[in-house]
Amino acid sequence: TRSAHSPYSGRCQLILQGLFEYLKERHPTSTIVVKRGGDIFLDYVRFAMAKVTICSASSYCFWPSLGAVHNKGIVHFPVTSLIAGADSINLAPDFGPNFRWIAQPEIISNFNKVRPWTNIVQILQGKMEMP
Repeated sequence: TRSAHSPYSGRCQLILQGLFEYLKERHPTSTIVVKRGGDIFLDYVRFAMAKVTICSASSYCFWPSLGAVHNKGIVHFPVTSLIAGADSINLAPDFGPNFRWIAQPEIISNFNKVRPWTNIVQILQGKMEMP
């Protein structure tokens, strides 16, 4: 949703493309789909029916992903005070064995230190160390 004139508008696409290539290389027999934009209700159905969902700290991903857990999908979600005030793994509610809290999401805040920002993809792929 960034302005096309923003200097940051292309970052998400580059990061998502890097994620796609990484997953494709690591899981060659899997079908990897990265969807952006479109109908919000279709997005909710995709989350709810996915076999594996990796969320950011977002209620947009959280609520439909509970449907995925119900449908035997696996959800990875970072510990966040946005969900039931869970600002630590000890306070995180138990949503069942298929809902897996990401207990150490601090890597995201560490990305602010990465220069140039394009190194983030190499860090995520394990080709570089965090500064």
